[in-house]
Amino acid sequence: MTQIEIILERSKDFWWAYSTNVEGINGGGETEGAARREVLQCIELQKELENLSAYETYKPVFHYAAVELCAY
Repeated sequence: MTQIEIILERSKDFWWAYSTNVEGINGGGETEGAARREVLQCIELQKELENLSAYETYKPVFHYAAVELCAY
């Protein structure tokens, strides 16, 4: 199983999610949940495009950006 590290960041009206260890994995949306769903869809798309192995199991591990931790 390969872990994909995902950082969640928030701007004034949008959430971004991007991988720090796998190129091409990112997503965004108006809510945190939407950004998470986009990233999961992106992982599946990268498998279909054969940029990631279809035979490997990938585990996304979500982290908040440091600025998000300070905001709470």
